[in-house]
Amino acid sequence: MARLLVALVTLLLVVGAGSSASAAPRQLLPDEVEVSVTRMTPLDPQPGKTLRMSGTVRNRSDEDVTDLQVRLLLSPTPMETRSQIGTVVAGGTEKDGPPTLAVSEPIAVLSPRSSTPWSIELALDELPLTFAGVYVVGLEVIGTGEDGLAQRVGLTRTFLPWFPEGSVEPTRLAWLWPVSTVPDRALDGVQLNELTAAEMAAGGRLSRIVTQAGDARITWVFDPNTLQTAEDMIDGYELAGGDEATVGAGGPAAAEWLAAVREAAATQESVATAYALPDATALERAEMDETVIAATERAAADVSAELRTRVEEVLAWPIGGSTTPGTMRLFRDAGATDMLLSDTTLPATPALTYTPDGFTTWGGLPVSLADSGLSAALAMPQESRGDALLARQRFLAEVAMTAGELPDAPRGIV
Repeated sequence: MARLLVALVTLLLVVGAGSSASAAPRQLLPDEVEVSVTRMTPLDPQPGKTLRMSGTVRNRSDEDVTDLQVRLLLSPTPMETRSQIGTVVAGGTEKDGPPTLAVSEPIAVLSPRSSTPWSIELALDELPLTFAGVYVVGLEVIGTGEDGLAQRVGLTRTFLPWFPEGSVEPTRLAWLWPVSTVPDRALDGVQLNELTAAEMAAGGRLSRIVTQAGDARITWVFDPNTLQTAEDMIDGYELAGGDEATVGAGGPAAAEWLAAVREAAATQESVATAYALPDATALERAEMDETVIAATERAAADVSAELRTRVEEVLAWPIGGSTTPGTMRLFRDAGATDMLLSDTTLPATPALTYTPDGFTTWGGLPVSLADSGLSAALAMPQESRGDALLARQRFLAEVAMTAGELPDAPRGIV
């Protein structure tokens, strides 16, 4: 009997030890959980309003993660310069702040490769938003590590603009909405492929450009080549390739798309670009000025004919937003009424500590300067709702910080 009791006690000790070991929290990794933000309101945070954020957390590992919670971090002070926005987007930690009182409901277990929603809600008056400006917010996922203490397992950063009513003068924002595609038509009118047809069909890139503009106050920028291609496709067209002629199938989509374009352009300002957006800088260097002149001087008339709406202005839009003084003179002499360049092409001299107005002149030609910060925000990935929201918040942060640089001096940016 004694031997049996010893054996049973030994067995219980072994089993007990094994159970305790398997239940102990395992070592967690800092990026084991991916947290996305798919909703953040209000767009214009003000005193008396409530901050609401929600999204999903996803277990990226091959093991369960337990005892999770999402909590809101807030930078102690607003950012000082616009350059810090890019630093934060790139993963910079200098503006990371401590946790706030805003936390999600606990998540007991998250299985491998699975996701679950989270949400946070807190009155903005309860956050330490001491000064007007753009704050960095972090959505931090914490779990329980092997030492039993809370440990970060995921983090996403975004921005919270905080400008109570009357604290700054609003920034004027000019939206240029380009409508163009890669030229895919031969000189004899034969379509080289069905790329343009696919882009004009419902859900295609050109179709989305028109539908997503909605009622926003924008300036349409039309490439006459794209409009003429749509017009030519409506009555039927041939496709290149093979010994026998192949008839394209994109006529109905082109007709529907062009009708939508005409309806949209009837109520908004429109400008034309040079035909097929030529690489004017390269052509000017190759002494092919006549090609640029021909593409520019009839652009407004061609766009007017296709839209059935009078268009008088021609926007010179060099490839990449940069060019040479010779090309700028060429565009001006060819009849361009405005030019769009990157703000890095014509920087302010001497350098300024704030964002200057995005409109200037060069040799008598009005020049619009595309803001590099806004361009970077629009270039961010937007394939998912979470990515789109991060891009939106960066865009809002760029605009808000521009206003905050000189609160009493409104400026315009492109």
